[in-house]
Amino acid sequence: MPPSSSEVDKLKKAKTLRNTEINRIRDTWQIASEAQKDTNIQPEFIQRYRTIDTISDAFAKQHNIICSLLESDEEFAVEDEIRKEFESLSVRPQIIDIFGLGTMKTRSDSGIVQGVIVPLNSESPQLIIEALVLDQVCTSNMPVCNFNISDWEHIKNINLADHSFNISQSVDMILNASVFNKILLDGKIPALNSNVPDAINTLFGYILMGDISSRSSSYSLSNSFFTKFNCENVENVISKFWALEEINNKQFYSDDDTYCEDYYTKTTFRLDSGRYVVSLPFKNNIEPFFENSRLPALRRFLSLEKKLKINPELKVQYSNIIQEYIDNGHLELADQTIDNNEYFIPHHCVFNPHSVTSPIRIVFDASCKDSNHISLNDCLLKGPKLQKDISAILLNFRLYAIAITADIKAMYRQIQLNPKFYKFQKIFWRFSSEEPVQEYVLKTVTFGVNSSPFLALRTINQLANDEKELFPHASKILLSDNIFVDDICTGCNTVQEATNLQYELSNLLLKGGFELRKWSSNNNDFLKTIPEHLLLKNCINFDLDSALTVKILGLKWNPTEDSFSYSVTSFNVTCTKRNMLSELARIYDPLGFLTPVTLLSKLLIQNLWSLKLNWDDVPPPQIIKRWELYKSQLPDLLKVRIPRYLFSNSFEFIELCGFCDGSQDAYAACIYVRLVSQFNITTSLLCAKSKVAPLKRISIPRVELCAALLLTRLFSFVLKTYSSKIIFKNIYGFTDSTIVLQWLQSSPHRFKPFVANRIAVIQEELPNVHWLHVSSSNNAADPASRGIFPSDFVQCSTWWTGPDFLKKPQSQWPLNLFPLTPDLNQNDE
Repeated sequence: MPPSSSEVDKLKKAKTLRNTEINRIRDTWQIASEAQKDTNIQPEFIQRYRTIDTISDAFAKQHNIICSLLESDEEFAVEDEIRKEFESLSVRPQIIDIFGLGTMKTRSDSGIVQGVIVPLNSESPQLIIEALVLDQVCTSNMPVCNFNISDWEHIKNINLADHSFNISQSVDMILNASVFNKILLDGKIPALNSNVPDAINTLFGYILMGDISSRSSSYSLSNSFFTKFNCENVENVISKFWALEEINNKQFYSDDDTYCEDYYTKTTFRLDSGRYVVSLPFKNNIEPFFENSRLPALRRFLSLEKKLKINPELKVQYSNIIQEYIDNGHLELADQTIDNNEYFIPHHCVFNPHSVTSPIRIVFDASCKDSNHISLNDCLLKGPKLQKDISAILLNFRLYAIAITADIKAMYRQIQLNPKFYKFQKIFWRFSSEEPVQEYVLKTVTFGVNSSPFLALRTINQLANDEKELFPHASKILLSDNIFVDDICTGCNTVQEATNLQYELSNLLLKGGFELRKWSSNNNDFLKTIPEHLLLKNCINFDLDSALTVKILGLKWNPTEDSFSYSVTSFNVTCTKRNMLSELARIYDPLGFLTPVTLLSKLLIQNLWSLKLNWDDVPPPQIIKRWELYKSQLPDLLKVRIPRYLFSNSFEFIELCGFCDGSQDAYAACIYVRLVSQFNITTSLLCAKSKVAPLKRISIPRVELCAALLLTRLFSFVLKTYSSKIIFKNIYGFTDSTIVLQWLQSSPHRFKPFVANRIAVIQEELPNVHWLHVSSSNNAADPASRGIFPSDFVQCSTWWTGPDFLKKPQSQWPLNLFPLTPDLNQNDE
């Protein structure tokens, strides 16, 4: 029976993957040859060809299971022919979780292949199998080293399944217990002593089972495996993504996080210059062993060199950055000491046109695998997350009359690495292709290494604590929600306070070898007190007008207007699930100002997933039409301007007013700040958030309750962020659902778990919130729960200030706002 069209497509894909792999091996050989020529590196390719048994595919075609590495172009041709035999092995897509001993877990997304295995040179018996497709079955060869079997008398003159079992080789396939049980035959030849394994008879011949004691090797030659598989298809993963989710405002530290903190405290020290010296936090405090990481790093360097040769301007910029590293003592030639355990990091450049001072940045790839499929990042602890929440930073940034921003120059590179770890941060470089390739070591905390964010921020915290007696105000700023990575976003209420803070911050950081630069502010009098060379210059114009704008944490801030704005670029790409998600991700909206607009994208994506489309499938025409309309209106968001400063008017007290709403498709919450003075009341949008409803439909009252829970979590986040800065006189929560109001005024034990659990959380987290009823027409969260196209959104003034009644005294609010009497007979349906 000829293969179907879908099977033919799979065969074509398999052929493409095969050709890609062949080209990769050919490129590896070519690079290895260049490496030998340029750096006297001797590439080691060992010819090994081993046949174990035969596997038949779905079309009854047989293939020998082989293991082969190449050492010349002649053998490469043989390998090419062998690979062609495997084209018809049909792989079924599947995501599988593989569990091993202890907490070991890996995930395979390469799929499952079906086939029939038979003994070599035989047509029977036939065993039908389903095998997981993995990049590598075992991370090391089996056995781990060669051993001598000349004195094993009990296996002489018998038919072995593998006559070279004592030679260390890679593994092509592992058979599970169900197959192993079927291949066992009668007959066992016991070993003559306990240090030699027994011979067990199987369909494939005799196999050896047992421990081996080797006098010639320090390795333990006992290998055991235990695995369990969990299969999960892509649709289930996506469904879980859109399921109801809990918002957790708490941060938990794992045992690894605690160890990483203790390790930093014990190993970090300070030089006489004030700079800090840190150590790499390896897992289990065990120094890893890397094998042949130089070859992939060298291959990628030579590839980079070719790209730089094509672009001379980029080559000059790249070389200048490397020279700056060398001039500042951050990079130096590696010494000639021979160390078999070293790690080479590939590097490349990324271009950021939005960067004011560094449009070209060198990125180091510490995730590059060595020949044992281990990378530096695999062996390092990331440490606890010390980065402050961006939303909290921006909320604080809105409190000050005088806004201040600054940047810590090359923060990572001001922190030195303990010299004993230099060997794990080696790179290849040469300024001219006429020169030999040289080895360098990176002497500082390096961008691209897993532990670097923790080490950098932990060092800033350490510096703030060490110098807090001399610079108390600056120390408090660095330890609070005013810094994200290397950006400081803070402020003051007078020019004198701002000047004093600038002095303290600059001198405190200078004590640790850090320099503050790119100062910016909405107050010109403050900027005049700062040396001109430290001010932000040549601002990038991200908008259509001529105003100078500064990109703050992905959100633009215009110091002249003192307002936030957005930069949106609509690409002419095909409407697919992948492209829609990319479009959504490019609208970075940490405070939820654009929630009604971003919800439309979420709903479109959910619609695509409910249709069970693949990532790159073209959706139905009605979805394409809606998506194209959405994309065409995205540039309208460039008109949005949001005042940064919340307290432009004097006030007597402050209140928080939150609204929540739910629909069949989504639910949302938004919070407004209400400033009340004797003659004036003003309101401003503080933050908002939306979530799509789960794919499994639930009743509208339950969705409304989810919205109330979302609002509660938003309230908690705002109150936590402002806990030491603002006292709110009252907190009001508004919903247009009378059922939800009745639930919230009742005891949770009366309801089913879904409702009871959420009522309990709301009542426990914020017992002082005044929950009130509001009509649907006055519910500010309504557009955020239904979605608005960009052109309508920019005209929606009520979204930014809330309903009109908020600007009136409470005595003039509509009567239906006040609590209703609970209906004790109301159930949760």
